[in-house]
Amino acid sequence: KYTGVFIDIRQEYIQVGASFKFLIFPIGVSARMQAEIRDGNLILKVNSAHLGRIPLPLNFVLKTA
Repeated sequence: KYTGVFIDIRQEYIQVGASFKFLIFPIGVSARMQAEIRDGNLILKVNSAHLGRIPLPLNFVLKTA
């Protein structure tokens, strides 16, 4: 069951996350990104991704995204 989404925008990074319930366990996923504008295009660079408090390998995250 889906329980929520959040976005935290700061000067240093943008953090996007979501939480849901799997059976009886609440699970959260989040990613921190840096944003910049180049030639009028918005470029997002993923700095980190987490499943709850467990950091996920970035190459795995980028391949599945």
